[in-house]
Amino acid sequence: MPISLVKFPFRFQLIALMLATLAIIWGTAAWVVDRDRVQTIEVAQTRLVSLARAFGEHALSTIQRVDSLLLTLRQRWTEDPRGFSAEVERQQSGLADFATLVGIIDANGMVVFNSQSPDAKPIFSGDRDYYRALRESSDDSMVIGTPILGRISKKWSFPLSRKIDPTGPFAGVVFISIDPAYYSRFYDSLELKNEGVVAMVSKQGDVLARHPLGDTFQGTRITGTPYLDPNPSLRGSYRRVAQTDGVERLFGYYRLPLYGTTLIVGEPMASVMAQFRQRTKVTWTGAAVLSILLALLFLNLYRSAAAREANERATQVLNQELEQRVQERTAQLSAANKQLEAFGYSVAHDLRAPLRGIDGYSSLLLEDFGEKLGDTGRQYIENVRKGTAQMNELISDLLAYSHLEQQTLEKRDIQLQGAVAALVAEFHPGLTAASIACTNQVPDLIVSADPVALKVALRNLLDNAIKFTRNAANPSIGIAARDNGTFIQIWVKDNGPGFDMIYHDQIFEIFKRLNRAEDYPGTGIGLAIVRKAMERMGGRAWAESEPGKGACFWLEFPK
Repeated sequence: MPISLVKFPFRFQLIALMLATLAIIWGTAAWVVDRDRVQTIEVAQTRLVSLARAFGEHALSTIQRVDSLLLTLRQRWTEDPRGFSAEVERQQSGLADFATLVGIIDANGMVVFNSQSPDAKPIFSGDRDYYRALRESSDDSMVIGTPILGRISKKWSFPLSRKIDPTGPFAGVVFISIDPAYYSRFYDSLELKNEGVVAMVSKQGDVLARHPLGDTFQGTRITGTPYLDPNPSLRGSYRRVAQTDGVERLFGYYRLPLYGTTLIVGEPMASVMAQFRQRTKVTWTGAAVLSILLALLFLNLYRSAAAREANERATQVLNQELEQRVQERTAQLSAANKQLEAFGYSVAHDLRAPLRGIDGYSSLLLEDFGEKLGDTGRQYIENVRKGTAQMNELISDLLAYSHLEQQTLEKRDIQLQGAVAALVAEFHPGLTAASIACTNQVPDLIVSADPVALKVALRNLLDNAIKFTRNAANPSIGIAARDNGTFIQIWVKDNGPGFDMIYHDQIFEIFKRLNRAEDYPGTGIGLAIVRKAMERMGGRAWAESEPGKGACFWLEFPK
């Protein structure tokens, strides 16, 4: 059991590293897919709103054109009812492309003139909604009626109408009936996807015109859409299952408040998301391939670690049975350890080589094809480069941690003040760039330590302090030391966010983090390296902190 407790952790660390790496790969892939989904919908929303606005401007010009004709025609009717038919014929060239009927309804609700049959007997149309609205209205405004099946034209249309006399007693209305197919033809210029729709809707929600036209939309009233809210925005988008045909679509709309109408353009969600689904397949396939390659690399490392543990266990058994061969077996084990260390560096080189290739080809892609890739493509490439950089940093830190476990330390007397000053000088450019004030109050003390391990421990503490103070209001770091008679103690203090002491032991464990990597980047190995270095030198490392009050990290060396 003791042998297992000593030997298994390194393999567990490899497994943890593999799982962490896979989590990064699949987490990044999930982030890319989610971001692509959001961007796909946002781009489609922007496009549909723009198309709705184009449709709206087209409709507005037509409505204004009809309104101008209504004003002209009512004046002609008032001035010369007998010559009105001739005036309508004169205006016919401006009406033929969109109007089905021009008519006059008198104060009794009788159609006394219609352009299709000027000599026809009057028929009653006083029950039309637009007629009633104008009769009850006190102002002079144009009214757009709901779609109707004409009693005279026998065709579906929606009327635009005005009072004949806006100043005196109600004398009837003049109207022009608009063919819905005129607006549906505008669909062809919008280049919508299959099952795309365009529609004109009144402020009450009645569908005035729609493409595809169909036979069932007439009289349809739409409810529950944002442009029918009490205080709707001028333009916008929404997603819903269409009431007219049951297809889920993404819609863009544009309102014409002056005339109480809204123009909407919609495309099926299946069409909007088609290319996104193809890109998603590519993303998940790439993540799967990369995961398999990394799993094979980690498998080699795991087998190497397992072989090393098997060798050490065998050596211990032989030492117990054959004490006289202790020196021989120790020499053999030392040679095996060196070979394993060399093998570890060789494997790390093999790991870095494909990473350098990925980064290099990604850089070439940006340089040579950046403009063709577009903003989204360039962002994908940058994400790949960031991932390779993080993987490279993980490999370096893991090797440093492994090296501390395997190397033989050589203690010597070190002038602490000079060693700290030299290290601070190395960090000076980074401290200056981050505007971090760093004070060195280390006195002239001698500490017995391995130079490399001491420098590794101090370097990681300074790295840690800079990382957690760079976002502070007035970032500062203090380094000091003292001789308490039994130990030489060094501490590095910062004014970063600090942490709760209940997590004290976790922060020195490999791959344990208290903060998100997005907020404070790193590999999660630095403090584990500090503790490992101090343990190898016979000392210890610990920390003191409170949330929001910074942190102080201590190194203690026996005299």
